[in-house]
Amino acid sequence: MPLSNVVLVLLIGLVLGVIASVALKSRGVVFVVNIVLGILGGCVGAFAPFILGNALSIEVNTPAYLLRALLGGFVLVLLASLFRPVKLRGAV
Repeated sequence: MPLSNVVLVLLIGLVLGVIASVALKSRGVVFVVNIVLGILGGCVGAFAPFILGNALSIEVNTPAYLLRALLGGFVLVLLASLFRPVKLRGAV
């Protein structure tokens, strides 16, 4: 896989992590965790066929690997947000 495609997958994960942090109104450490999870999810999603053993190489001639990176980052950040404690406003 060319270096430019790897950088593109990492940028997709980074942007998705930032968007998730803003949407979830994250601050501090959680903001950084969402960015890291977005990057990890993007990498896992892009390389999913290789990891699962369905392919010997990643096809970079089609935009399918970018869509998998986007979906992988989204799913990982979403799953992590489900396991975070909820802070209720106005609760004592």
